[in-house]
Order: sequence, then C-alpha cells, then structure tokens
Amino acid sequence: MGVMAVLTDPLASLLVVISVSGAAAMILRRAGLSSIVGYILGGLVGSIIGVSQDVGVVIASLGLVILGFEVGAEIGGKGSMGAIKQALAVESISMFLIYLLTGLISAFLGLSRLEHLVLFLIAINTSTGILYKAIQGRVGDDVRSLLLSASVIEDTVALGGLAILLVMVSEAMDPLGVVVSTGRIALIAALMLIAGIYGFRILGKRLRDVEMLPIIAISAALLYWVVFGLAGISQLLGAFIAGAALSRAVDLRGAVTQLMGLRELGLLLYFSSLGGVLAGSGLVAEALLPLLLLIIPTVIVVKFTAFSTALWIWGIEAREAVRVGVYMTSISELGIIIASHVYGMLSLGSLYLLLSIYLVLSSAVISSIAARFDAQIAGAIHRLVPQRIEEIARSYVSRARQVIFGQAGRFSIFIYSIVAMIFATVALDIAAENLWILPRELLPYGVIVIVLMGIVLLVSIPYIAWRSYRSHINNATQYAKLANIFGLNLTLLLL
Repeated sequence: MGVMAVLTDPLASLLVVISVSGAAAMILRRAGLSSIVGYILGGLVGSIIGVSQDVGVVIASLGLVILGFEVGAEIGGKGSMGAIKQALAVESISMFLIYLLTGLISAFLGLSRLEHLVLFLIAINTSTGILYKAIQGRVGDDVRSLLLSASVIEDTVALGGLAILLVMVSEAMDPLGVVVSTGRIALIAALMLIAGIYGFRILGKRLRDVEMLPIIAISAALLYWVVFGLAGISQLLGAFIAGAALSRAVDLRGAVTQLMGLRELGLLLYFSSLGGVLAGSGLVAEALLPLLLLIIPTVIVVKFTAFSTALWIWGIEAREAVRVGVYMTSISELGIIIASHVYGMLSLGSLYLLLSIYLVLSSAVISSIAARFDAQIAGAIHRLVPQRIEEIARSYVSRARQVIFGQAGRFSIFIYSIVAMIFATVALDIAAENLWILPRELLPYGVIVIVLMGIVLLVSIPYIAWRSYRSHINNATQYAKLANIFGLNLTLLLL
C-alpha cells in the first residue's frame, strides 16, 4: 500500500517518469539512436509498474508548443532563406514522388484517401537531430545547408498537413468543405503571420532586455496556440506561425537555445504518456507485427528513393545523389505526433501509432549504420543500373529540367492563381453564409450575384494566369513548344 501511495503522488510519479524515460533515452542516445523512443519505452515501463500517466500534462503540452515554435523560427530565420529556396525545389520533387509511391502502398493495403495522407505525412519527415550527426564531416557546406533546410521544409509541410488532415476528418471528406475550410486556415494563418511580423517588429525596436526574450517567445507561442485553438485550427500550426513571425523581427537563436531544456522535458512527458497509452490499450500486439515488418522497410526505401531521385533531377551526379539520400532515411518524431493526433479518429489509428514509433526506431538504426557505409552503398546501387538506361533517363531528365527550372519563375503565376481561387472560394462562401442579412425580397438577387461572381472568377483567374505565362515565353527557343504544353496543362488544371 505504501508503494502504491507513493506512485499515485503527482511529484513521485513525475520523478519516476522522468528518471525511467531519461535513463532509457540516455542509453539510446549513446547508441546513436533517437531519444524519443527512450521516452516512449519509459512510459511503457512506468505504466507497467503502475505510475500515473496524468502528471505533467501542462508541461507536455508546453513541449509541443515550443517544438512548433522552433520549426517556425527555423523557417522564418532570415539567414536560411537562400538554402531554403533550393531545398524547396528538391523537396517539391521528393514529396511528389513520396505521395505517388505511398499511394501505391495504400492501394495495395486498401487504405482510404485519408489514411493515405496520414502515411504520406509520416513518411516525408526526416529526423533533424540524426541527420545533423550523420552529415558531420561527410558533406560540403552547400550540401549540408541544403539537407538541413530540406528537413525544415518537411517539418513545415507536416505541420500544415496535420491542420488540413484534421479539417478533412471534421468535414467527412466533403471536397468543397475541405477546400473552403483549408482556405480559411490559410487566410487566418496569413493574417496572423502578417499581424505578428508587424507587431513583433514594433516590439523588437523597443526591446532592449535580451534576457526577457525567451519569456516573450514562449508568450507569443502560447498566444497563437490559444487563438488557433479557439478558431478550431491545429494549435501546432499556431505555434509554428508565432515562431515564423517573431523570427522575422528579432534574432531568436539565443531564446530558442534557452528554451531547449523546457522543450525536451515537455516532449519527454508527452512521449512517455504515449508509452502509457500503448501499454494501457494493449496496442503492442503480435498480430500487427507481420504487417509492420512489411510496411516499415518499404516506407524507408520510398523515402530514400524519392529524395535521391529528386537530387538527381535537380542536377547532382547520380552516385552522389544516392550517397546523400542515405542520410535522409531517418524518420522524425513528428510522425509520432501526427499519428497520436489521429489515433482516436481513424479505424487504423493504433496501426499508425505503432508504425510511426517503430519507424522512428528502425530508421534511426538503419540511417546510423548506412551513413558509415554511404560510399559503398552508393557504388553498389549505381552499378545495378545499366549504363544505357542511365544515359537515356539522363537525357530526358535534362531536357525536362531545363524547361521546368528555366520556367520556374513563370510557373509561380499558377501557384498564385491557385491561392487566389481558394481565397475567392472562401470569400464567396462567407458571403453566401451571410445572405440572411439582406431583406427577403433581395435574397434571390444576392444568390444570383454570388453565382455570377463565382463563374467570372472561375474563368478569369485561369485566363489571366495563362496570358501572363504566355507573355514571358520566348517562342524562338527550342523548348518554347514544350513550355507552352506545360503551361496549357497547368491552366486546364486550374479549370
């Protein structure tokens, strides 16, 4: 009875959770693995011996707040924008390939579109901590900046994707509802980002006490966390927007460093609680192991193949692209966070939670070992491809690369057009919802005006995009015809 009384005491439970999880994490870190798995194992052990998993809930949430804030600070940092632009092009290709390949896996397993999206979001993330250690002394400064920036972009897409994922669940996969809700999220995020940038710049000019910067940083993160929660939007996205906005106004490197200890404690408690969920719900079942053993290596191979191919398309020599792709095989703990958010929403939520945990552990082991033999692995894979096939593929890819990257600036008009169409849809939806303020005799005219505006915008935005794109094409070049075909297809997609 005395032992049970101690274990139910909040501070004693907190002591046991921190001690067990910290010890497990320390052992795994010394082995070159992720500490996150140690936290989860600590939660499993604590649950088995009867430790309460309700302790430190606020601190655990605070860990997620700071994590989202740090990712936003990385993407918003002024010094990293050059490398991020290059990484954005590589990641666009890589994520497109991952989406296609995970789609094949989903079709084979009979997964729904929503479940495919979860698998995609888990697969795209690279563990920045393991990546940072793996590339030390093995790559040049340019490649190092490219890989670290790519990792930040993956985290950004994961946080944005999580917000859209939650919308898709709430809208029951209704296409129009998903588009409108996504547009609202984008609109609110953009407004909060702009307001934050200008507001924090004013604050930054008056801020002289550097020691108070961590307090201001965590206050901003919590403010955005609460506001986005009240708006029914992913709170992690709110913390991310706060970090991106504040980092554009002041240098946050010192503040982020000071908050790392609190973040790590919060993540320890968060992932320890997940370990308790696994043990308490009986999710560590042998029936799922064969399926997991099939999916886990497949996802790792997909991640490696997609990023290596993206680097090759970008212009890096094939053998070097394969060697560098080895470093991007470690899956980030953000995958576990995404899986934990959908745990109670999907019928296969337990499978995704287990998959993400085993992926983090196994990919860390594979990545750490593979990084030591990167040159040998690259050489072996390169020899598997017949030289003739490589030459033919290189020829076609080279032509496509010249068109795509040569016209990249012009293609951006289509991205702006998509954003404009989404915002226009949101504006028309808001107008339709507020038609009730009109007198009853004017309601039919209000409906007609909204329908006509929708038709005009649906036609005019793609037309303006196409005309703007065509005006920048030099028809004298040999790739003009191919560029016109690309532009026409993108215009038809807008319609």
